[in-house]
Amino acid sequence: MGKRRWAIYIAAGIAFGVLDWHYLELLARFPWGRLGESILVVPVIILLNCGIWLVAVIPCAFLEIRHSRRIRLSALAGSAVWCGATLGYYAYYTALLAFAGLPHLDHLLLRSRNALDFSAEWAAAFDRMILSQLVEWIPIALAGGAIAGSVVGYLYLASRRPAGREPDGADRQPASERQQRVPVDPVQVFGFQCAAEKQQQRTDQCHNSRRNAVPAFGKPQRNGQYKGNQNDPLLGLDTAISENSFL
Repeated sequence: MGKRRWAIYIAAGIAFGVLDWHYLELLARFPWGRLGESILVVPVIILLNCGIWLVAVIPCAFLEIRHSRRIRLSALAGSAVWCGATLGYYAYYTALLAFAGLPHLDHLLLRSRNALDFSAEWAAAFDRMILSQLVEWIPIALAGGAIAGSVVGYLYLASRRPAGREPDGADRQPASERQQRVPVDPVQVFGFQCAAEKQQQRTDQCHNSRRNAVPAFGKPQRNGQYKGNQNDPLLGLDTAISENSFL
């Protein structure tokens, strides 16, 4: 199915190139009336001449983006259509030059090939009127078709995406293969930092308690003696020392 689609794009481009030849003839013979005397006729003709090329690229790019959902393939489809159209246009131009004849170029018909210097004149005319212009327009068709196809693909994906999500591009994975985002637990991430902070708090509390601690041998009293701490394991030693001091 994929190869068939690309064959359709190229065939549609070639057919459009042939139709574009007759479309330009129609524009040249169109009765513009008063508009033909206005300066606006030039931009109008340029707009109609260039805008008609979107008629060929939009359906093909739309078809490709619906199947592949990749903007780069949609851009490639646009380039294929416009390159096919350019080739079809100048291939039809060559056929007219060789078989049907063009105004003031009847001497280049193949039926006149027995004429003197026919081959040299035909080769010069082909190089000047067809080959040089084909080489000039093919890069423009590649770039312009890619831009038009990219715009069509982006607009299609942008209109189909859920609210708040970015449109899928050429390098995005399908939705079924995307990994779900797991919310980050700050306790797990910063657990080591939190444990270090708690240890520092314990150390500070220990230093403060030692700094503010009361001596184990008790507080001084008015009579100069010390009253030992009841919970002090050295209470007996303190008491013995105080009793022996009176001996």
